[in-house]
Amino acid sequence: MDLSNSASPDSAPRQLDARTEDFVWERIEVYLSLLEGWGDWEDEEDEPWMHTELWELIRLLHWRGSHRSAERAVAWTKSTSPERIYTGLDVLAQLRWEQQELYRDVAQEASNRCLESEDVDVLQSALAMRVHRQFGHTDRVFELARHPHDFLRQTVAWITPHKDDAAEVELLIELSRDPDSDVRDWATFGLGQIYSEHSGSDLLQAIEARFTDSDIAVRMEAFLGYGERLDAKWTDDLMSAELDQEGCVREWKVLAGLAKRFPHQRWIAPLEFHLAQEDCEEGWGELRAALDLNTKA
Repeated sequence: MDLSNSASPDSAPRQLDARTEDFVWERIEVYLSLLEGWGDWEDEEDEPWMHTELWELIRLLHWRGSHRSAERAVAWTKSTSPERIYTGLDVLAQLRWEQQELYRDVAQEASNRCLESEDVDVLQSALAMRVHRQFGHTDRVFELARHPHDFLRQTVAWITPHKDDAAEVELLIELSRDPDSDVRDWATFGLGQIYSEHSGSDLLQAIEARFTDSDIAVRMEAFLGYGERLDAKWTDDLMSAELDQEGCVREWKVLAGLAKRFPHQRWIAPLEFHLAQEDCEEGWGELRAALDLNTKA
């Protein structure tokens, strides 16, 4: 059986034949059964091998599945098995272009229907489909922004469009104050991507509020989002210049750079916050100088 993903540059990927396609779905069922009772895992290092293999097969169906796979995925979303439901949603979410258009309405109906589920994995897949298919938010999506499961709130922040829609901006502002740092990270990133001239002061204040967030990733998203409003190219160049060998950005360098180039009282709180950290020996002089400059601004 040919399970390769190859296709010539000038042609569409060759669809799987019926026998191979059935075999792929059979393997998917095997991996789902192996994952039963596995529980959650914290990061990629703990990801079970069968989950990796499962997603390789789902991607194969995205790329080379026929209408048979689309029909089976739709049927699975109506199953009583949560595992089948979220797998059907995952397959429908990223079908090839012609299949996407053909099954768009069916996929949207499946997402809307499955958003009423109580299963966290089903809800996550139903939400993720909306960003891949650009379905937009429903009232239920806004409700899920207050779900007790952190990962669902994080997914809502991830899928919320970066456009100047009042309700969606307010949603991101709310999520930028979330108790979970990953939720705040995605929400702050989203706020930083909204550049419309109609963006109000509430949005800017929400970004500024993250300047002193307890999580460095959130703070960096806030600095980047605000800095790009002031001078996008200069901020991007600064971020690139301050990458260390591990690909991380030295936060104090970015903060000091922004505060010196664009003096304003908005930088006083984050500068004082950073100077108060126990590990602030590196760069103390630059930060102190930036604080003195901005205190006089």
